[in-house]
Amino acid sequence: CLWLCACLIAYPFSIFYEDPLFLRVIPVASLAAVLHGFNSTSVFTSNRELALAKLTLLEIISQVTSVVVIITWATLNPTIWAIVFGSLTKDLVKMLLTHFWLPGMPNRFCWDKAMVKRLVRFGRWIFISTAIAFVLQYVDRLVVGKFMTLDKFAVYSVASTFAVLVDQIYRKMSNQVLFPLYAKIRDLPKDELRQRVRKVRLGLMGALLPPLCFLLVFGPNVIDILYPETYAEGGWMLQVLSIGWIIPVSTL
Repeated sequence: CLWLCACLIAYPFSIFYEDPLFLRVIPVASLAAVLHGFNSTSVFTSNRELALAKLTLLEIISQVTSVVVIITWATLNPTIWAIVFGSLTKDLVKMLLTHFWLPGMPNRFCWDKAMVKRLVRFGRWIFISTAIAFVLQYVDRLVVGKFMTLDKFAVYSVASTFAVLVDQIYRKMSNQVLFPLYAKIRDLPKDELRQRVRKVRLGLMGALLPPLCFLLVFGPNVIDILYPETYAEGGWMLQVLSIGWIIPVSTL
């Protein structure tokens, strides 16, 4: 369903950005949603059991495979398709490894009406909130990509990538560490549970705030060291974006 929705928005996007390439890139790149849907449920059971070593190795193998495909493809044919098919390769390798490498029960197709109703009833608000959060997170790039020149957009994308990196770390830690940990301690007495959760939140803030403060203060220096002079404007952009992430992290 997500892939079909992506196919439907390909045409409006091609009109909005005045580029017919979107008609081909969006449907192909969105096949990642289909591959994710076929991941084994072993991913979730391994995550719940905090089997982080296997999950981390799985991510590393799929990422390395993706990088090799992207570099090879871009060397032979430097087009956007190098990134598209490199990303799809990562998702395909990960999907196969979840079935043949992670321990767990084998999956098969089935249809359980009662379970479908429970999932829809429980998951609809999660789906809506996730969709809203995604739009809010990426609406800036969707809009400025239309009104900025390509050179300016490249500078903004670099700054945005650094700022969003902290959010990606937070989400990764939440999905693979915090949620399973909360599930294990949920039966503790209320006072002890509140104390444990408070320690976890303070630890997370302690891990995320220092790099954000570093980018806030030294953002221009980071950009100057890593990128050519044409990206200099990304320094102040990175500082502003860092402020935007410091506020929500401070309220964890």
